[in-house]
Order: sequence, then structure tokens, then C-alpha cells
Amino acid sequence: MISTKNLSVRLSGRTVLSDVSISALPGRVLAIAGPNGSGKSTLLKALSGELPYQGEASINGRSVSGTDPLALSQLRGVLPQSSSVAFPFSVAEVVSFGLVASRHHRKTEASGRIAEALSRVGLHGYEARSYLELSGGEQQRVQLARVLCQIPKPVEEGEPRWLFLDEPVSSLDIRHQLAIMQLARDFARAGGGVIAVMHDLNLTALFADDLLLLKSGEMVGAGPLAEIMHDHLLDKAFSCALKVNRVPEGDLPFVLPHTVGI
Repeated sequence: MISTKNLSVRLSGRTVLSDVSISALPGRVLAIAGPNGSGKSTLLKALSGELPYQGEASINGRSVSGTDPLALSQLRGVLPQSSSVAFPFSVAEVVSFGLVASRHHRKTEASGRIAEALSRVGLHGYEARSYLELSGGEQQRVQLARVLCQIPKPVEEGEPRWLFLDEPVSSLDIRHQLAIMQLARDFARAGGGVIAVMHDLNLTALFADDLLLLKSGEMVGAGPLAEIMHDHLLDKAFSCALKVNRVPEGDLPFVLPHTVGI
């Protein structure tokens, strides 16, 4: 499991995350939600070992700060909020970056691993395309394929593996939002763990098992989704009136996605 105790992060002399204590379990999707600047991405970066922190953080019983970066890379894959690629790499080359940290691949298997990862994100046959010529949503799915090349299996050697996803559906149309969130859900159901920074509360309600609400770097609530997704906690986190499972007044239409077998 992943756990933190009194985890805090200071950047440029300012506390941006304060005393966060959570547990994330394999087999479940933990969503992190809150307004802009609430510390969601900072928490994910601290858990991934990218940022220094105070307090405690561990992944599968290993201290995050005390674990070698290469060893960490074999336990979790990270999809950042944005990724910049300045050179005209092909899609296959970008996805292949994820193989660098993988212990269990051979050069002869690389093309198959890349093709499989691209197929999982709906980009079968894109290997030779230029990454820079893709749409923003396609680039985002290529980056997720890179992560899946790094962490292809939810469980290896009896240990859960983890996906850290920072706004994984921000550039995607609704069809691909559902597909990527289902991929994350399937990864968890197969024994891995997923921690995802989310802005869409409806998608969060569809796919998350647990919810952490942050505001101004502090916890508003954490626990099973059904216990945390309530009007008063959402109002407190987002500082605006939000109603859970209410039909809007008047004739205003609204659209909610429906999926089968979530």
C-alpha cells in the first residue's frame, strides 16, 4: 500500500502541503480532487519521489525518500500533468522511454511491448507517426502508453504496481475519457493501485473507490467515495454551492456518461 503520515511540502519558503495523512490500497482507485492550487499535483510529486517532503511517505513498505529512483521507477509509473517534447521523435520512440526503467524486457520484445501499450490507449498503428504532429489528446495518450510500457502489469513478483495519473483526461474527448478511466479501473481490479488527480467530479464518482479532497494544501476529507462526496465537504473544498445527485432547476439539460460493467 501507499501511506503518508503528516506529509508536508515547502516550496520557495512557502508551505504548499500541510500534514497530509492518507492510505491508498491496491485494488482501488484513489482520486485526489480540489480547486486549483490546492496541492494535488504537489502531493503526487512527493509520492513519486520528485519533490522533497517532511513527514513520512512509503510505497509497498519502502520509504519514498529512502528508495533509489531506479527502484521506485519499477514500482510506479507517473503520468504528469503536461509533457514537453522538443525534438521530432516518433510515437514509438516516445513510448519506448518507458522501457528504460523496466527490468523485464529484451530488445527483441521492445516493439511488441510498444505496440501493446499503444493498443491499450486506442492508438494502434501510430508507431511511425511524428509525436509533434499529433493532437493534444493523442499526445496525452502516447504519454500514458509510455507509462504502461514502464509498468505493464498490475502485480509483479507478488507486489502491486502503481499508476500515478495527474489529470489523465484533461485533453480528451468524452469517449476517450471513459476509455482511459476504464483502463485505470481495470488496472486496479487486477491488483494494482491507481492514484489520480481529477477535476471532473462526475468521472470521479463513476470510477473512484476513494476520494481525497484538498484545499489550500490541507485535507478537507479522505475516505471511501460514498463517505466523502457530500454537499458540505464539496462546498468546503471548492467554496461554492455544489449538490450531489440533484437535477438542476428549470429546463437546463445536462449530460452524464453511462458505462457498462464499471
